[in-house]
Order: sequence, then structure tokens, then C-alpha cells
Amino acid sequence: MIPQGLALMTTIAFAVAALKLAPQEVLIQEQPAVEVLARVDTVCLDKTGTLTEGGVRFDRLTAPASADASPDAHDDGAPAEVGDGPRAVLAWFGADPDVNPTAALREPFTAVPAVDPVAQVAFSSARRWSAVAFGPEAGAAAGTWLLGAPEALVDERLLGPDAAQAVRAQVHADADAGRRVLLLARTDEPLIGEALPAGGVPVAVVTFRENVRPDAAETLDYFHAQGVRTVVISGDSPRTVAAVAREVGLEVAGQAYDGRTLPDEPGELADVMAEHSVFGRVSPDQKKAMVQALQSRGHVVAMTGDGVNDALALKTADLGIAMGNAAPATKAVSRMVLLDGRFDRLPRVLGEAAR
Repeated sequence: MIPQGLALMTTIAFAVAALKLAPQEVLIQEQPAVEVLARVDTVCLDKTGTLTEGGVRFDRLTAPASADASPDAHDDGAPAEVGDGPRAVLAWFGADPDVNPTAALREPFTAVPAVDPVAQVAFSSARRWSAVAFGPEAGAAAGTWLLGAPEALVDERLLGPDAAQAVRAQVHADADAGRRVLLLARTDEPLIGEALPAGGVPVAVVTFRENVRPDAAETLDYFHAQGVRTVVISGDSPRTVAAVAREVGLEVAGQAYDGRTLPDEPGELADVMAEHSVFGRVSPDQKKAMVQALQSRGHVVAMTGDGVNDALALKTADLGIAMGNAAPATKAVSRMVLLDGRFDRLPRVLGEAAR
């Protein structure tokens, strides 16, 4: 029985667990994955696709606030005064097959410029912006257009402190309400490689909504009752992440910890991870480093996610869990896949792991 029989019985137990979980839409890609979950004491969650249902829907398009407007002036329900040029450019971004959240722009904006762009830069999680440039023949859509995170595109030196503060106040109000916010800016400077062109002036604020999973709060409560800590790690705005975290019952004082201020030194990063549980504006490399920082303190870490930017962290974690709508690369490095993307499958998996 020992050791040959023990190896046989262990293999059978893992196989039976995988078979029992398969009807629950849980795909076990490595047999020991079920048992690992029973030892996990920290679960790192990507907000989009885990706490929320994945994907976003267009919310509204508004003109940037001016320096003499109140922060809530854009929230009065009045139609946004955004011209045809920006709308045509947003239609182009929505029609781009390589888009991510901007795919939600396909339905509200359909009048794509009739000419091809002269240059373009694809979106990058590290840069947090994408760009496209049209020639004079594009009419109102001519020029270089930047679409991305507001903090990456608001240039206080160009706009002046008052105007920049007005735009930030508008963006913060949307983020505090749980919306994802993108800023569309325009400049006459050409695109040169992947460098951010100078002179970008905000012309439109685009907001998106996400649906919080109805089962998210209950599942998090279950983990907490089992003594498992949950950490929310997202590339979105710290304010948006904090709003969603509160909606699912997590306690967040102020906004989430800003990933751009995370220390690079592993020991210092581990200290931050011990004190904070909700993080925003985290890059893919930082997600991996955060998982490693938790592991350095003796924690057994599971990581959930659905985007390509989660792949590094999922591969590094003791247990990588991909959602059903995850990118192929993310599924490939995960040890478990929730085929229907339902976060509430995990308590059943945890019970089977304990057995």
C-alpha cells in the first residue's frame, strides 16, 4: 500500500474530483489543482471578469469640463457637445478588431472615417493609451487622436493648472461612481513610433459601465469565513476599483492603492501587500511581482483573471484560475478554468479540495 498504493489512490482521488467538478463547468487542467485550492490562504482577484461580468457597455460621451465649470456640471443630464470629428474617430476605435473595452463603441458610433489612417499605435497596458492619425482628407477627423487613461493624457503644462484640475475632477466623479473612464485627446503632432505625441488637448470623456456579478459578494463572504484573504488587483483607475470593491462588500478607505506608486524592492512590496487589499492601475509585470511578494511571506496564492495581462500572474501563482471567456494565452497557463465564467463555482471547488 505504501508507497505504490498511495500514489494510485491519490491519482484516483484527483481524477474523481475532476470528474465531479466537470458537470459544474469547472475544467481541471492539472490534476493536483483541486488539492492546491484547499491550501490557498490568499486569492488575488482581477476586477474585470471576476467581480464584474466581463466586458463593458457604453455609458455616455461628454465634453471635457472647463476651468470655470463645477466638477458636477457634466452630470446634469444635458447632451454632450462633442463634434462629428471625435465621434468618427471613436467609431474607428470601436471598429478596430484589436480593441478591448472600446469594442463597446461599435454600437453607438458607426460613422467611421471614409479614409484609412496614416499611422496608428495599438493599445498597451504599460502605456495605457492607443492612437490613430488621419490625413487632411479625413475632414473633421483629421489629426492625431489619443484614446486612453486620463492620467496618461492630461498635460497640465499644456492646459494650465485650472483646466487640468477641472478635467481631473470630472474624471474622478465618474470613477467614484464605478464607471470606467477613457479620455479622447487630439493633437496636430504626428505619430512617431510608439512615443506619446506632444500637445494633446482633451476633446471628449468616454465612460463605460460594468455589471457586478450578483454572486460576487456571497462568494467573497464564503472565502472570508474559511479564513481565505481576498486581494483585488486591477489595471483600472484606483477610484473605479474602490467603487466596485465597496459594491461587493469589501471595506476600502478612500480609493484603492495606486499601482504606479508600488515599490520595486520585493521586501517593501511585501509590506504594502500585507497592509492593503485593493489595488488599481497595476501593470502586468506588477501583478506577477505582487503574487511573488505574497509567496515570499509564506502565503499560498491563487490568482483569477481573464485578460492577456493576467497571464504572467496566473502562471506565477500556486493556482491560476482562468474565466471561461479568458484569452487563449491566459487559459493555456492556468491550472483551472471556470468554463461558464461563474465566480460562485469556487466554493464548490474548495469543498471538493478539502475532501
